[in-house]
Amino acid sequence: MVTTRKTTVARVMNCTQPYDLGLLSDEDALSLLAISSIDEHNFDKHPSLISAAQSFIEKCDRLPLALIAIGRVLKSRKTDVDEWAKLLDSVIWSSPYEKDILLALKLSYYDLPLHLKQLFAHCCLFPKDYVFNKNGLVLLWMAEGFLNQTTTNMSMERLGGEYFQELYSRSFFQHSTGNEFEYTMHDLMNDLAISVVGDFFFTLNDKMDVNGRNEAFEKFRHFSVLGQRGARYINRNLEELYRCGYLRTFLAAVTNKSVVIVWDKVLEKLLPQLQFLRVLSLTRRSIMYVPISIGRFKHLRYLNFSKTDIEHVPEVVSDLYNLQSLLVSECYKLVRLPLSFAKLINLRHLDMSNTPKLMKTPLGIGRLTSLQTLSKVFIEEDDNGFNVSDLKSLLNLESQLSISGLDKVTDPQQAFDANLQGKKGLTNLDMNWSSVFDDSRDPKIEDGVFERLRVPNKLNKLNILNYGGTKFPSWFADPLFDRLKKLCLKGCMNCTDFQTNSFPILEYLETTDMLVLEKWSNHDGDKTTVSFPRLREIRIKDCPKLGEVSTGLIKSLEVLVLKIGIVWY
Repeated sequence: MVTTRKTTVARVMNCTQPYDLGLLSDEDALSLLAISSIDEHNFDKHPSLISAAQSFIEKCDRLPLALIAIGRVLKSRKTDVDEWAKLLDSVIWSSPYEKDILLALKLSYYDLPLHLKQLFAHCCLFPKDYVFNKNGLVLLWMAEGFLNQTTTNMSMERLGGEYFQELYSRSFFQHSTGNEFEYTMHDLMNDLAISVVGDFFFTLNDKMDVNGRNEAFEKFRHFSVLGQRGARYINRNLEELYRCGYLRTFLAAVTNKSVVIVWDKVLEKLLPQLQFLRVLSLTRRSIMYVPISIGRFKHLRYLNFSKTDIEHVPEVVSDLYNLQSLLVSECYKLVRLPLSFAKLINLRHLDMSNTPKLMKTPLGIGRLTSLQTLSKVFIEEDDNGFNVSDLKSLLNLESQLSISGLDKVTDPQQAFDANLQGKKGLTNLDMNWSSVFDDSRDPKIEDGVFERLRVPNKLNKLNILNYGGTKFPSWFADPLFDRLKKLCLKGCMNCTDFQTNSFPILEYLETTDMLVLEKWSNHDGDKTTVSFPRLREIRIKDCPKLGEVSTGLIKSLEVLVLKIGIVWY
């Protein structure tokens, strides 16, 4: 099923009989406004508001988005008839140049506090239908200085998250279809953002007509180019863009392979002119290197080279002492980061996810105590390499962390010093040992190391790969370790017994390539009680000696997959 506001889209989709939803009926529109403004399904308890409500419905042309937005504004006025009347008589409605629908949305914009106005207006840099991640948007706001505050101890990221939720609750943002973690703006909200920003923002995308435009480049502070039309404009007007010397934001994401920006000229000639940049984002496969001139951008807070073909990040990046976010995710050719990482004292987010060739952790990362995002680390035997105890001071880590090379940890005290349990913001953790099981590995040592690597109690997902010890840590059976939703055990070749607590919210359990595993039980051993109350899926693969399962009743189970050798049950 495809929904659209344009009949031309229906024709392109070869729809034989499009269904026109039409406008809301007066009754439905009145009910939607009541729900949004007074948390009631109608105005029966507040008859004095009905006349004003009907006027708002007329001005909003019975458009749900406009009604909800106006409803959120009216909610702050409660049921004060005079306040509703003042809003209805606002001079905003008298503009002869805009439709009532856009005016209704503009009224909701003017009702925002100042700090939310600038956050929303900044989103004009995104084209219509652009899908964005909440956390990624907050990092941009942070880099622009919109989240600096001194009245609370709340982190900028958390403050930005709360601001985002406020804008979302007022319908300035909406969920993207199919992914609960992604968002978009309604086309009309995008129009609203463009209408309120003035001359300091300039966006080039496939839905903008740039023919014959004579831009005041010197005024621009925020610039984005997305799509093939924007790419052509860059190619034709590169020298004109040299006049944008005071840009604070440069965002570029051109994905159409048929149009190639002359990136070598952009990187070598344009970027050196932009000494005041705070935000630089270049995400395009045809970009193969990071220019050395980037080391002069002392104001830079946000640097994004994700989804490019760069092979290394040059040493000069470590001179960007104001840098807060360095994003290089999905750089499949990346093999090296700067060695002098310790100089990036303000770094808060280092996203290296999906970089399979990057297998070395820069020295000094353990001293960057503001780090919240650190995708992965690699433990080394060399004294000059990264040690697991270097994680000790990184107490602000959040979301996901992958630790590889745990087989190189030979001192359980170093594992204890890593203080994984103290990193309460972590939700997903991968713990990886080597896939090579040779005489250099001592199962007893690995038992002791894993026991001391106690993870946060509130962890949601835990993946254990190629652990060489003979038993799992005692904290697996600790009732306080109770927030786990997904547990995967793979290649744990020496474990014969798997004993856990009854993980009250565990939904997925997988054991793979555990060749000597004989028994799986929960800590109470009672086969008649209900355990794992939310466990929906169990996958047991290549565990040929597993002969006893004493977990109690699992009534929530929906999927059970057993594989022994090549036989599936």
